Order: sequence, then C-alpha cells, then structure tokens
Amino acid sequence: MQANGAGPRALARAFTPAEVRRTLFCVICSAIITLSGCETPSLTRPDAVVPLEDIASLTLQADQAYQGADWPAAESGYRRLTQLAPENAEHWFRLGNVYAHLNIFGEAVRMYGEALRRNDAHVDAWHNLGMAQMQLAARSFVQLQARTPADDPARDRARRLVEGVTEVLESEQSDGQDTEP
Repeated sequence: MQANGAGPRALARAFTPAEVRRTLFCVICSAIITLSGCETPSLTRPDAVVPLEDIASLTLQADQAYQGADWPAAESGYRRLTQLAPENAEHWFRLGNVYAHLNIFGEAVRMYGEALRRNDAHVDAWHNLGMAQMQLAARSFVQLQARTPADDPARDRARRLVEGVTEVLESEQSDGQDTEP
C-alpha cells in the first residue's frame, strides 16, 4: 500500500494507441529475445542415410499439399522431412507455416524457432515468428479481458491491447505481408 492509501490499481490510467503499440512492440521484442536464447532439445533423430531422390520426392509431395492447402498432408510431409533432413531450415519454416494455417500458433512458434536455429538469417521465419507470437499475445489478452470484472481497469487495458494487436495483424495481412513463399 502506498503512503496516500492508493493501491496499484489506483495508478491505472488510459493509454493512448501509440502507448499500446509501443508496449506491444516491447512485449514482442522481449519474447523474441527470450526465445532466441533458449536451447531446445533436438526434435529429430536421423537414423539412416536417405537417398536424395526420396527427399526430393517427399519435398515435392509436401510442397504440392501445401500449395493445395491440404494442411494434414503438408504437415505429415514436412514433419517427415524435418526427420530425414533436420538441417534444412526451409522444411522447419514450412512446417511452421502449416501450423499457423491450422491456428496452432504455439507449434508454429516452435517450428520457426527451429528454422532460425538452422538459419538465423531467414527473414521470413523471423517475420512469421513475430506474427505467430502476436496471435498468441492477442489470445492471452482476450482471456484476460474475459476473466476480468467489468469495473476493473485491467479489462479496458486488455481490450485496447487486443484491438492494437488485431489492428497490426489485419494491417499485415491486407498489405500482403503474410510471408508465404
């Protein structure tokens, strides 16, 4: 309790849209920095040498499923490719895109992280990682808003953050920034 008797909630105030965007940007940057420093256990275990023809054929099948929006087949193909050729960042990236299309953003974040472990200069993976993290952030703020009493200032802050994140996501999609090679 503070000297004037006001608790932490008494200090709440309305935030401008610029402050909401700046706060959101800082949260996302912190998450990216945190994730880039995390060591994840290997997700693959190559057991045998696979002929390049098999990898090329499976890549073609996975790419065709991806282009045809057959997400279960694309997931299966890229998952297998990450096992057969775990050093290939593009397979991990495409698997992340599949999960993003399926709205499984936690897995998308993980797969983009795997792509970046293999190629930290993969600009599209960095972009899509940020977009997937923003989707997760929006979901968190929606949950906060749903679980906060109507008279609590945190509910209004959560609403503004959801609006800010949604605005950024919609802007990226309408600008054609959704990175889908």
